[in-house]
Amino acid sequence: TTLRLKHGETQVLAGLINGQQGPMQLASGAMFAYTRLQAKASARFDVPEGKELAVYVVEGSVQVQGQRVDTGSLALLAPGTSISATAADGQPAQFALIGGDPIQHEIYFGGPFVANSRQALLRMRDDFLAGKMGTLEGTPF
Repeated sequence: TTLRLKHGETQVLAGLINGQQGPMQLASGAMFAYTRLQAKASARFDVPEGKELAVYVVEGSVQVQGQRVDTGSLALLAPGTSISATAADGQPAQFALIGGDPIQHEIYFGGPFVANSRQALLRMRDDFLAGKMGTLEGTPF
């Protein structure tokens, strides 16, 4: 779903943003939108209450919630139902708005694996080492 902005556009890929539902239906309540803003342009995003939100800047710099976020940086945002972002430095900007329901349990990380229990993490590692997860062409593993 593409939202036309006054000086840019936002592609809502998942979740509900500005009343528009993205085409990806995810069980986790995740949301993802990609925005392109012209130089000095601003955009406002209304999101459902209770989401944890972040902005990842792909190109340029963005001013959001009183903080500057530069290319290649991720900024965690304060909770709320409305976010305003402005392309900084008189340059266009591109960024992803990422969000989802808060996770209410512990998270375990191990290499490329993420699980909600130590046992599940160990099972993933064992399955990988046993070749049960397949392979990706062109990768060293």
